Amino acid sequence: LVAASEDDTINVIDMKTLKIIGNLETGDDPEIFDISPNGKIAVVSNEDDNEATVIDIKTGKIIRVIEDVGIEPEGVNFSPDGKYVFITSEGTNTIIIIDPWKGEIVEEVLVGNRPRRGAFNKNGEEYWVTNELGGTVSVIDTNTFLIKHTINFEKKGIRSSEITPVDFAMSNNGNLAYITLGRSKHVAVVNTNNYEVIDYILAGSRVWGAAITADDKTLIVTNGQSDDISIIDTDKRASIKSIAVGRTPHTVRIIE
Repeated sequence: LVAASEDDTINVIDMKTLKIIGNLETGDDPEIFDISPNGKIAVVSNEDDNEATVIDIKTGKIIRVIEDVGIEPEGVNFSPDGKYVFITSEGTNTIIIIDPWKGEIVEEVLVGNRPRRGAFNKNGEEYWVTNELGGTVSVIDTNTFLIKHTINFEKKGIRSSEITPVDFAMSNNGNLAYITLGRSKHVAVVNTNNYEVIDYILAGSRVWGAAITADDKTLIVTNGQSDDISIIDTDKRASIKSIAVGRTPHTVRIIE
C-alpha cells in the first residue's frame, strides 16, 4: 500500500506483478497511514483537513472520518493490541489518541514542539515521540497516557537549534533506540531502559529516515540534503559506507 497524497488515494500494489491492482479511498491529502494488527482496517492522517480516515481494507471504502485530530496530523501508529491509534499533531504539539473502531477521540497528550513520528516499545507499554523543533523525545506511558520521561540531546560542537529529531529505529530486542537528529547530521543511540543517550553516530546531511535489520547489526538512515543513505554498523556505532540515491531521500524500510 502506498499513500499518494496529491491523488487523494492509497494505491494497492500486487507484490508478485508489481502493478497497481486497486485503490483505497482516503479523503483529502493522505499523509501517513498504518494498518491494524488484524489487517482489517487502515487509518490515515489527512493533513489538510485535520482529520483521520478509517478505511475497510477489503472493500477499499471509507468506514468513518474522525474530525479535529489536531492541526497538521502526520504520524499514525496502531497500538500493538490494535485497540487505539496514536496520531502526532504537528500544529498543536499533541498526540491525539483515537479509538478507530468507535470513531472516538480517547485522549490528547501535550508533548514537545512539532511532534513528527512515533514508535511503540516495551510490548506497547510506551509510546516514543520525536519533537522536531523542541529537540526532544517524549516517552508516554500508554496505560496512563501521561509523559513518563523527556529525553534531551546535547553534543559538543552542535548548536541546540540543529538538533531536530524526526525518526526512530527501535532495536528488535527493545533495549536501544536509534533516533535521527536531522540537521545535526547525527543519530543518537539511547538506552531504552534508563533513557540515557549513550552515543552519537555521524551520518550525512539532514539525517531523516531510519530502519534496522532483523539481527540488529545494521542501521540504515536517509540523508535528505546529501542525497545518499548511510550504512551504520551498530556494534561499532559508526557509518561504514554511504550510497548515493535519488534526490532528497526521506523514508527507508528493509525487506529481508
